[in-house]
Amino acid sequence: GELGGAVSYKDADWNPRTDVTFTSHTDADGSWTPGVTKKLEVRTLKPDEFTFTLTGNWQNQSKTNSANGSVTFDAINYTHADIGKNYSDTIQETAGAETGMDYSGLVVTATVVITDKGNGELGVAVSYKDADGNPLTDLTFTNTYEADGSWTPGATKKLEGRTLKPDELTFTLTGNGQNQSKTNAAN
Repeated sequence: GELGGAVSYKDADWNPRTDVTFTSHTDADGSWTPGVTKKLEVRTLKPDEFTFTLTGNWQNQSKTNSANGSVTFDAINYTHADIGKNYSDTIQETAGAETGMDYSGLVVTATVVITDKGNGELGVAVSYKDADGNPLTDLTFTNTYEADGSWTPGATKKLEGRTLKPDELTFTLTGNGQNQSKTNAAN
């Protein structure tokens, strides 16, 4: 023989239902944690020395560099509603006013494409370009520091027992590419 059966549906109060619809919901999610690197030429980089911003698509974050130069922004989360969408965010350094510092003019545009991986996860693909639209793989902001200045060495000679005559003694400065000779003044 054959086995037969019938299916019936009832609501919470056990009343018969004929208009039953089953809806499946997918709560796919994914995220991207933006980050760049800070490099300082000529002198040692200090923690929290330089500030970077991430703006665009509901983002307005500001972060500083770590001692090793890494700059990590807060994660940006995406949901099922973002599938098929593209987002564009901009990362740049906030130029300071330190004398001798040549700040990086790099502007990074990150394009984020959200796809459905079909397993409850989102695909979050990120590509990077500079301000001219050229693809970037190195997200390093490099500053150069150049200090300048001068020092005028001076010395005082004191002679006891008699008066010092002008140009009586010669003093020589040597080292570090220096070889200078000067004579004393009358006082």
